Amino acid sequence: YNSSRLEGNTYSLLDTQKLLLEGATAEGKLDEEKVMILNHKEAIRYLVESASNIQVNENTIYTLHYLLADTLV
Repeated sequence: YNSSRLEGNTYSLLDTQKLLLEGATAEGKLDEEKVMILNHKEAIRYLVESASNIQVNENTIYTLHYLLADTLV
């Protein structure tokens, strides 16, 4: 929620929870905002699942960029 908010996303915390837990899109919001939140979720999932062996290198940065920008850029 906070990462998306910093990027200008207008989803509320409750709207974000509903999207992530139920797949419910908030009424009157841009599709890009939904995609941004879902992309943040995937990037965080990648970091959590890779935490034990992740290295900060070019490949990791490219992967994170891809996950965050998917269908937005």
